[in-house]
Amino acid sequence: RQRLTLVFVLSSLTQNHREVLRILAMHRQNNPDSQGLDFHRFFTECNDAMLVSSDVSLRKLLNELATHQIISSKSLQGVTVYYVALPESVIRKEILNLG
Repeated sequence: RQRLTLVFVLSSLTQNHREVLRILAMHRQNNPDSQGLDFHRFFTECNDAMLVSSDVSLRKLLNELATHQIISSKSLQGVTVYYVALPESVIRKEILNLG
């Protein structure tokens, strides 16, 4: 049941939500020892991909994803980092479409 709810939420996200989530998931995939992506670097990657034009627009997307418990954040040495709050298998299958 929880997986069906997650699949429904993921399928109802806007394209921008999905692409922002994909950037965060790719960071986790490419940096398995990382505890997350800091906001500045995250914003730069999303802005370079033309997904957001301001930090306010990224924060809005992140808040919506956090509301659905898809992403989370934590403070590491005074820097807020964001990460996908889902199991690796779900990230690979539902977000990165790796099967």
